[in-house]
Parts: sequence; C-alpha cells; structure tokens
Amino acid sequence: MALAVAPIAITAVYQRSDDYVATGLPSPSLTSEAPSIGSEIPAGVLPQPGEVGFLGDASMLRVIDGPENAPEGTQFSTGVLVTVDANLTLDGVHLKGSIDYGQAGTLTIRNSIIEAVGGFHTVINVSNPRGIIDISDSTVTWPESVPTPQPPWGSGAINGDARMIVVRCDISGTPDGIQQGSGNSRFEENYIHDLAILGEPPNNTHNDGMQFYLGPNIQVLYNYIELDGYNGVNQNAAVFFGEGDGIAAPVIVGNYLSGGGYQLRLEAGVTDATVIGNQFGPIAGGFSEASISPGATVVVWAGNVTASGANLTQPEPG
Repeated sequence: MALAVAPIAITAVYQRSDDYVATGLPSPSLTSEAPSIGSEIPAGVLPQPGEVGFLGDASMLRVIDGPENAPEGTQFSTGVLVTVDANLTLDGVHLKGSIDYGQAGTLTIRNSIIEAVGGFHTVINVSNPRGIIDISDSTVTWPESVPTPQPPWGSGAINGDARMIVVRCDISGTPDGIQQGSGNSRFEENYIHDLAILGEPPNNTHNDGMQFYLGPNIQVLYNYIELDGYNGVNQNAAVFFGEGDGIAAPVIVGNYLSGGGYQLRLEAGVTDATVIGNQFGPIAGGFSEASISPGATVVVWAGNVTASGANLTQPEPG
C-alpha cells in the first residue's frame, strides 16, 4: 500500500563549483544530438500516487491493438508496435501492446496508455542509441494478468540506451521501472510502483525503480518510487547507479525513495553526484537508506531525511 508522503518543494540555492540552483528548467530541445542538461536544478513538487500518468477517460482514447489500426510509419505484429519511420508521435492513444523503437529520431508519447500484452520483453524499448524518447502524462504498464517472459526477467518498463525525457508518468508491472544507459536524460515527477517480484535464485528479479549504467548528466527529480520493502532476494534499490563508465554529475533531487536493500545506491564509477532534499521510506528489511561505494563521489549532499524525518548524513564509502 502506498504511504502518505507530504509534497516537498526545493527552493533554496545550493552552492558548488558550478552553482547548482533551484530554478525552472525549460524543456530541452529534442534533437538527435545528445544535449547538455545544464547545471540548473528545477523547482518541483513530489507527486502523490494517482496524481500522474494518464488521468482522463480511457474510453475516449484511440485504441491501437493490431495491424488494422496501427499508425502510419509503424507495423504491428504479435503484440508489438514496431516503428518504421524515424519520428513517431502517439497522443491520446491506448496501445494494447509494446513498442519497439529502433530509429534515430524521436518517439513522442502524450496523454496515453501503453499496456503490454506479452510477446515482448518490455513495454517500451528504445534500441537505437541515437534515438530519443519524450514521454509525459502517460501510463506505462505490464498488467499482472499478462504472462511474463521466461525467467530470468530483468527488463524495465521503459528500457534502452537512448536519451530519455520521462515526465509525470505512472510506471508499473515490470521488474525495473526504468533502465537507461546513455545519460543526458531527465526523469521528473513520475510514480513507479508495483514492480514484478518473481522467482528464486538464480532466476529471480533484482528490482530497481530506476537503473542507470552508463552516461553523464542524468536528472532524477521529484519522483515517487516505491518498492515493496526488501525480502532479501528480489528488490535492489529505488534508484541504482551501477558501475558504468562515465556516470558523471547525476542529480538526485526531491524524490521519495522506498524499498530495496539500499534505497539509493551509487556504485564505483559514479562521480560528482548531487543528492538534495530526498525523503527515504522505512528500511523495511533492508540494510540502510543509502550506499556509496568506494570510488563514487558526491559533491553536494543536503536536506535528505529518513522516514522518521531525521536528517540523513552522507554515508561513508563502503
């Protein structure tokens, strides 16, 4: 069950060598080039469960569920919408199937429901590192009633090595919420919950709300991420930065992080992280709220609190 967490807003100025400031951040220009996110921390408010994702009348959405109603520039087969054209926009649709986007353009999704029906390993897959996914105000889900791939299954609902901008989305049903491996991305005001907890070692899930394994300039801002505690087998972390090359200057601000052995994990190879104003949930069987491995570096750690509201000091590497 979701916990009631008071919304927070980050309004202070946090000084560091290049002056991270809590101000508005304009939507980045969407091009095939990897842009610089910049050094601003946008002000924002933590969403509550049910406040993001598609919130309209689902019966009014245009249904896509087979070749006969697939949009121009796509092909639909065995429960998967495969892109053919470089750019694709889905606005106001209920896609009963997954998306496989392998182009070097932009996949734009607005005000929609993307609902897996099986036959693929994830809900949205972006396989071209020059591609971009720009998705907001949408629900991305693998329903519990849909059969899962054979174990081990470790996919994120949104998965790939392309640049991502994911804002105000409701994400559920897969082992990981988001998996991303190229950096230069922003994840803001999303609700990630009810991940698939499956299997026993060695064929078991290792759940992460968000998992990053490569690339600079990743912003994780005002997301509500809720794993179901820690059972000693399945859940890893609400936010996990792995031992990838070049994970430089990630920004983790204003999130609610709950569940996993550690709710926030920064592994070796993560450099110059900024961690500000995050609320951590109950440890619930885990080891601690946060873990920083030897070799990872943090330039700002401020305003982070435990489930009891106590100040959370920066962990020692270990």
